[in-house]
This record gives sequence, C-alpha cells and structure tokens, in this order.
Amino acid sequence: TAPNLALVLTSKTTTTASISWTNYDLYSVLVPFSSYLVQISTSSSNGPWSALTEIDLQNIQSYTATGLSPGAKYYFRVINNAGSSPIYQAYSNILGVEVIDALDVTISTLTSSVLNV
Repeated sequence: TAPNLALVLTSKTTTTASISWTNYDLYSVLVPFSSYLVQISTSSSNGPWSALTEIDLQNIQSYTATGLSPGAKYYFRVINNAGSSPIYQAYSNILGVEVIDALDVTISTLTSSVLNV
C-alpha cells in the first residue's frame, strides 16, 4: 500500500530546497482535511523537528525552504492533519537533503590576444 504522503525533493540550490508530496489519503465528512504541517530537522532524521509552515489548502502540495546553509544536510517531513484529533495525523516519509555547497572560485588575470585573419 502507498504511504499517506509521499515526499520527494524537486530541486535544490546552495540555500534552498524545494519539496513536494503526493497525498494518498481519503477524506470524509467525519474526518475532513485540515492542514499540512511542513517540518525540518537540522540534526538527524529522528528530530527534534521545527515547524516551517502550515498549509491549509489540500491542493497545495509543495514548499520551498529558504535561508539554508550551503553544504548542510537537512531532514524534512510533512504531517497531514485531518479531522479534529491528533489520532488522524499521517506522517510522510523523512527526506534527507544536502543542499549544494558554495563554490570557491579564484580568478586570475591572464594575458590573451585575438588575431584577425
């Protein structure tokens, strides 16, 4: 069976990570969709977790984390809140992302010439 939320990396830069998820959960009048809670951990896939944002529209299934440190590793997860009780929360897989390291570039001047033929 598919997980309730399947989380994937869609892109990354030196300071951002974009994630998206597919929601396989079904909702009813008794247990309606409430929100997605996007969380981050900077230490391990076991947390501790900090909230990045809460999204209250079911059709918004992506998020871009900004202000990340180049070359650092982060862990993301999304919680699908449904109904009015925590017993209806569903967790995505945990996604580890290492953002792109900043490049160290040294440019030195060179003498060159162009010949017209």
